Amino acid sequence: MAVSKSRSLLRSAAYTALALSTAVLADNYTLPYSTYFSRPDLQAPSLDITISDSSPTTGFTPGYIFIAPYQVTQNGPYIYDKFGNLIWDGSSAVGPGNAHDFKVCQYKGSDHLCLYIGNQQEGYAHGIALILDSNYRIVQSVQTGNNVPASDIHDFQLLHDGQSALLTAYQSVPADLSNRNITGGQGWILEGVFQEVNVTDGSTIFEWMSLNHVDPSASYVAPNTTDTSGNGLSASTAWDYFHINSVDKSPSGNYLVSARHTSSIYYVNGTDRSTIWTLSAGGASTFACTNFNFSFQHDARIISENDTTTVISMFDNASNGYNLSSSQSSGKIIAIDTNAMTATLMSHTTAPVPNGLLSSSQGNSQLLSNGGVFLGWGSWASFSEHSPNGTAVLFADFGKGQGFAMNYRAFSYEWISTPANTKPDVYSYAKTTNDWNALYVSWNGATTVKTWRFYGAQNVGDTFEVLGNASWAGFETMFRPNAFYMWTFVEALASDGTSLRNSSLTPTFVPSSSLLMDEQMEDAADIAQETPPDDVFMAPSIDRAKILAGRSYSHFTPIPSTIAADMSTKCVLGVDEAGRGPVLGPMVYALLYLPLPAHRSLLATTHHFDDSKVLTPTVRSSLMRTLCTASTDLHAACGWATAVMSARDIAAGQLQATGSYNLNAQAMDATVALIQGVLDRGVNVTEIYVDTVGPPLSYQRRLERVFPAVRITVAKKADSLFPCVSAASVCAKVTRDAALGVCWESYATTHASDHGSDGKSTIAANGWGSGYPSDARCSTWLKRNMDPVFGWGNECRFSWSTAKELLEAKNAALKVEWPVEDEDDGLKVTDFFTTEAAEPEEQVDELAGWYGRRVSEMVF
Repeated sequence: MAVSKSRSLLRSAAYTALALSTAVLADNYTLPYSTYFSRPDLQAPSLDITISDSSPTTGFTPGYIFIAPYQVTQNGPYIYDKFGNLIWDGSSAVGPGNAHDFKVCQYKGSDHLCLYIGNQQEGYAHGIALILDSNYRIVQSVQTGNNVPASDIHDFQLLHDGQSALLTAYQSVPADLSNRNITGGQGWILEGVFQEVNVTDGSTIFEWMSLNHVDPSASYVAPNTTDTSGNGLSASTAWDYFHINSVDKSPSGNYLVSARHTSSIYYVNGTDRSTIWTLSAGGASTFACTNFNFSFQHDARIISENDTTTVISMFDNASNGYNLSSSQSSGKIIAIDTNAMTATLMSHTTAPVPNGLLSSSQGNSQLLSNGGVFLGWGSWASFSEHSPNGTAVLFADFGKGQGFAMNYRAFSYEWISTPANTKPDVYSYAKTTNDWNALYVSWNGATTVKTWRFYGAQNVGDTFEVLGNASWAGFETMFRPNAFYMWTFVEALASDGTSLRNSSLTPTFVPSSSLLMDEQMEDAADIAQETPPDDVFMAPSIDRAKILAGRSYSHFTPIPSTIAADMSTKCVLGVDEAGRGPVLGPMVYALLYLPLPAHRSLLATTHHFDDSKVLTPTVRSSLMRTLCTASTDLHAACGWATAVMSARDIAAGQLQATGSYNLNAQAMDATVALIQGVLDRGVNVTEIYVDTVGPPLSYQRRLERVFPAVRITVAKKADSLFPCVSAASVCAKVTRDAALGVCWESYATTHASDHGSDGKSTIAANGWGSGYPSDARCSTWLKRNMDPVFGWGNECRFSWSTAKELLEAKNAALKVEWPVEDEDDGLKVTDFFTTEAAEPEEQVDELAGWYGRRVSEMVF
């Protein structure tokens, strides 16, 4: 369970968890990350998935996402599933320095992990290539030979099942650069180098150096003109005229080399090192680019090759941040006809966001087994997957804006790991020894866990009993038994029930009374945020008569004028709730929709919507008032709706005799009804974002089954990531605040005479507060105002344990036994049809017995 805001799921999980979750507030939008109770040392980037098609036939391919972001909270290699769940955090697994080019590779007949780790320079790096096994242990390092500088960030490719490897390197060479206006002393130039080396003994099989084959005059980047050009005045600031950034080997034994600063791709003879051909959109190209151009490209790969045609892929940056050849970067597949001497664009894939993305550095294009492509967007902290026809089936980012968080390449691969040298991590917490445990479990890197089985005992030497099971629910799964256990451990189970590994025995953390007192002071601030203000805005969603009658109802605003003028307008819709946890008052689900182009600009930039729990009550009311005021831009662009789920109906559903209608099911039905209500009104909703209830994946799949034509994203902390969800959370919270205020006003007026001449003001001063069980004002009100027969009114959720425990406490309420009429005086219906009085018999189901006896026993 990831904690991504200062309000963690279990606030009282001690100061360590509080400190971690609070740190996220530093920049939860630009560089969001998640923290975990069972692994407080990890601060993994959070994925914001905005496109996700998981259909087995048309959606994204099976497998995991491999990235190595840097300029984030914890740089390193990471694996995620395609629903945004962290699988492996390798930030501390491979040593210091930045990791790059992190992917699955074949080594000695099995899947391994390959990556580069090193110290970043201006545009290149010095370091070492590593191979990890499926247990995430380093099994081999690979280095350059022949006195060439240490290997560089840009490429590390295993060949021939890991017998050899391709590496890139950067080498400073003294040069006469007077023709580049460097005349004050010795000039220096960086040449690009690649080697094929023997992985086992480190010997150099093949070596190529750019200065021997590509003249510096081919460069489009002069000294001291860009952030990576170098000034040419010293060995450490040498002019990077070439900038090698990928090398690939063809089936025929030749090499494909990409150079960013010459905007060219070179096909190098694998025997004599000569240049077989050059592909360039603006320079000395061997082939005419018939229907495309490119510049400052990365990641050139050979797809196929025969006697007449070579097919390659590349990531066309189209910009280096200073010059550009297109407004968007793209993944390209190009067919080179060596007879016609032409290069023809076969496919062109851009980022699935308005106006695309223009990446000024880095990036890659991976051809997938189904013919689709997986793209890393380099200087934009984003990646995407596209089906063979170019449709985006996955898009995510882990940082907002270009250049904040970056990732050299992103990949998609299948991967299996049950780490042999680690075990699951567990954190167990209970507020007191009379409270239930909260158990958190994770296993960094494990992909085979299907179910967690939890065990508990009071002492280490006792027999540990099974507390229950929980399905894998992301990197961290939470479970709560119905009692306190001082010692716990967790067993990981595979999909077939096989036991994979046990955790260590873990003691339960129980805070001291002084720590609880400090926590209660922290909680007071949260309770203040949840307490309705005296001047809460009474939105049109408030129906006093229905609220006081304990009836649930929905409210839909008219379609806003901007959308009504053109009902084909593509709209984005967000859903959130307020009041899930209180014992008093309704739970409110709300949605808000508006034209897609105005999503962030209007809500986030202009009006600064955020999660309603972050905004003060006054700010929430002010935003809601603006939304409801006809002359405002919010009113013209935004429509909204609410479902007020009364405390009475919530409790009745949970306590019904025919089986509990649990809160999650009630919430799902409310969400579906609200969305369907907007669609039925003809609004063209193309994207829906929902703050999660439980595991995001299962919730999202349920909604996708109901609304298959709409792109749906269900995510943790969606209320802080997507402005439409933030706005929906404000609608929900203000409506709940006002509804709770209506209930309180009615109670205060009705009971004013019970409190003397100034009874109403006295009642208001001693009100029920936020309605949350942890609010002392609420619990005190419940105890002082419980009717001995009927408990409380429509404002109370009788299904909440707080209410049930008060009602069931000794002498707290009158016990009522409802009489059951004895209509048959003990006679069974079969007594009228048997030949003799029935002998005493064991208790059986009478209806089953009536149909089940042999005919010979009956009168008939």
